[in-house]
Amino acid sequence: MNLCPRFIHTLYCDDVRQEVNGKMTFVGAYQGELNVQRAENTVLPKLCIVVNVQTPKAQPFDSIFIRVLKDEDVIEETYLPQEIIEAAKTVTPIVGRKYHTYGLIIELINLPIEKDCMIRVRARSESEELASAALQINLVDNASRPEMFQSVRELATN
Repeated sequence: MNLCPRFIHTLYCDDVRQEVNGKMTFVGAYQGELNVQRAENTVLPKLCIVVNVQTPKAQPFDSIFIRVLKDEDVIEETYLPQEIIEAAKTVTPIVGRKYHTYGLIIELINLPIEKDCMIRVRARSESEELASAALQINLVDNASRPEMFQSVRELATN
């Protein structure tokens, strides 16, 4: 059986909450697009990015450097701590698991939005760069999208 290569997955949302039972709750998840009400100084108060990077167990990471870009500008960067990467190499594998998965949550606070832009995440390992799906942020004069809800209602009634 061939394993999938290394990959990165991102979820963009308004907030992430850790529940008592260990589960996470993602609040206000976006599906590729975020419309923000245009204002003189538009600021997104909070944007959370849930990042998961995965690699086959036979190909463990030696390092992972994460960058968040707004268009082509780096707005956040961090390394996954080396002790986490090393610990994953020595942990007794769960039966049937064929991958190491590393996750982190990045919170962007008071993000200025001057124009339409793309937010994307890149993970650089010792050998390659992995690219995530992007979030398109649109400045709009009316942040609600009644035409979208109208088309959903029309589908539901037909």
